[in-house]
Amino acid sequence: MTALTPIYGLEYLVQGEPARNTRQALENNAKTIEAALLARGVPPADLLDLIAAGWFTDTGWVNLPLAAGWNSSSSPGYRKIGKTVWFRGEVWTTATSTTDTNLLSTPLPAGFRPATRTRFLIGSTGGSSGVQDQNVMSLNIGTDGVMSGASSRTSSPGFMLGSINYPVT
Repeated sequence: MTALTPIYGLEYLVQGEPARNTRQALENNAKTIEAALLARGVPPADLLDLIAAGWFTDTGWVNLPLAAGWNSSSSPGYRKIGKTVWFRGEVWTTATSTTDTNLLSTPLPAGFRPATRTRFLIGSTGGSSGVQDQNVMSLNIGTDGVMSGASSRTSSPGFMLGSINYPVT
């Protein structure tokens, strides 16, 4: 189910919406914007050409190939919608991870890599009874697709990937 934004009448996906409708919602929005521009006498950028060029395509979720020593119970993955890569899930390691350790058994594929080395600082999960502790995880993603992480937590550091996204060219 989609809903409409109150001011512009554009579609947006409701949380939990199946990804299969993402392309259709984006295509409908492109047509709505183009019609509004034409009605005002403004020549629109050709949004349908952008759609055809892959700016709004969705790869669907791909499982992250975790390196030995990294674990998850939440199907960590990545996807590309248009020109943005998104992540999901939680990962943790049983090793001490205060130094950068490789997160993946194979690098992210071409097309999913950032244009420049990118670093994210994320609150580390863990602590007693699953309560969030006060540690920070540094996640690095290189232009070669290598993902590595280091934590201020010395035992079983982990982190949520859901806040991570970046543009690709």
